[in-house]
Amino acid sequence: MMNTALEIDFENKRVLDMGCGTGILGILASNLGAKGIMAVDIESWCVENTVENAKRNGCDHLLEACLGDIDVVTGTYDLIFANINLNTLMRHIPQYAQQLQHQGILLLSGFYVKDLKEITQKCLQNGLFLDSQTSLDDWVCAKYVYSNL
Repeated sequence: MMNTALEIDFENKRVLDMGCGTGILGILASNLGAKGIMAVDIESWCVENTVENAKRNGCDHLLEACLGDIDVVTGTYDLIFANINLNTLMRHIPQYAQQLQHQGILLLSGFYVKDLKEITQKCLQNGLFLDSQTSLDDWVCAKYVYSNL
């Protein structure tokens, strides 16, 4: 996912990092020019770790870390990272679409090549169009673009 993210223009973008873990994707977005990052995880130790890592990397003023699920997310974003398991991704795709700006980017990973068709079908039903994909050791990173037209 990081390699795909490096190809994206983050300048002045609002970013949501779902399943933030250590916060590395949010920190990367900050270093690439994002103006605001919300990092969310269901594990309290992940949220604590994200806060600590953001401080260490000098981007804690740009990154808000929250404990919870998609239900704690408010506002709209230019880009959403979601590196979570297949079942959670499938459940959250409609909410991701609602929280993306027109032409916003959804980067998904945490699922296998064999699941790409199912994920893409769910995304299409929600106005998200597959732009590109990469795979490594049968794991996929897929980039979708949202169109609300």
